[in-house]
Amino acid sequence: MIHTDNVFSYGFTQFEEGCIRKLLPTKKSYLTSTECFTDIIACNAYAIFINAMTVSADDLEMLWEFYLEAGPASETVVLIGHAEIPRQLKGRIKIFSNLISYSRS
Repeated sequence: MIHTDNVFSYGFTQFEEGCIRKLLPTKKSYLTSTECFTDIIACNAYAIFINAMTVSADDLEMLWEFYLEAGPASETVVLIGHAEIPRQLKGRIKIFSNLISYSRS
């Protein structure tokens, strides 16, 4: 079961995480920062935020393979920065150049 209060992040500074916390959907939501990229896949979440600048190409490939095999993601996937994503995942993964552009969406 996915709880709407779980939001995970990977690769952000404390300041950036503070900005993400301000954007959480409810007061019950909480942000969990992970240092292990596989936690992004292994843990249930309402949303995940990934700093593309801090992720290896191999880790991104693993993420794309997971979403291609698993079908539609139940969580919202937000990628901050630039990364090539498979054509089949466009529209399912939200990409923003930075947190400011995300906050304005």
